[in-house]
Amino acid sequence: MVGKLKCLALLLAVASLLAGPAFADAFTDSASFQAAIAGLGTASTATFDDLAAGTIISEGGTADGITFHYSPAVGTANLAISNLFDTTSSPNYLGSDDPTTGAFFAGDSITMSFASPIRALGMFIILASDSAAGDFTLDIGSAQASSSGVVQQTLLGGQVLFLGITGQTDFSSATISLDSHAGYIWNVDDIVSAPTPEPGTLTLMATGLALFLRRIRKS
Repeated sequence: MVGKLKCLALLLAVASLLAGPAFADAFTDSASFQAAIAGLGTASTATFDDLAAGTIISEGGTADGITFHYSPAVGTANLAISNLFDTTSSPNYLGSDDPTTGAFFAGDSITMSFASPIRALGMFIILASDSAAGDFTLDIGSAQASSSGVVQQTLLGGQVLFLGITGQTDFSSATISLDSHAGYIWNVDDIVSAPTPEPGTLTLMATGLALFLRRIRKS
């Protein structure tokens, strides 16, 4: 009887995966985010290391499979691949073509669009000074995640935050922004996106468990 109940529990777990993760949650550390997306489809990471430093990403341009729209709070600027400072995965990160800093500023926002719907998104934020909780917001339309201000990693001349979110349903775009009252510069690196589980794989798992449960019942 106990064995049958365990099999039923496994079947219910697989059924929930087939329907897609029924959660929407925010993450401010990368380890928890990686654990949460382990049951999703194969994750992709945009490191920006396959492009030459100095490469300009024009409005609506694509890099590492992501289409970008940059909205600077003041003036005009473009996104650019940069290697001026230390980063989470050397040598490159996503910055701007600002000639002095190669960075983003308070009030700036970046919208990312994905060719196929995803269920989770996370990224490292590199900044030159301390930040407060809530300075950064990651918005997927149906939900938002806010930064905690907790440092994930210390770099030469800077520090790293992590911000991630899982959607209750698939989404195709997200926007990262810094509060206009925050007075520091920032960049992003290692943008991780994960799709919903592959239906074929989960269907095979459910079928196998169903056959196993049927055999248990007959025994």
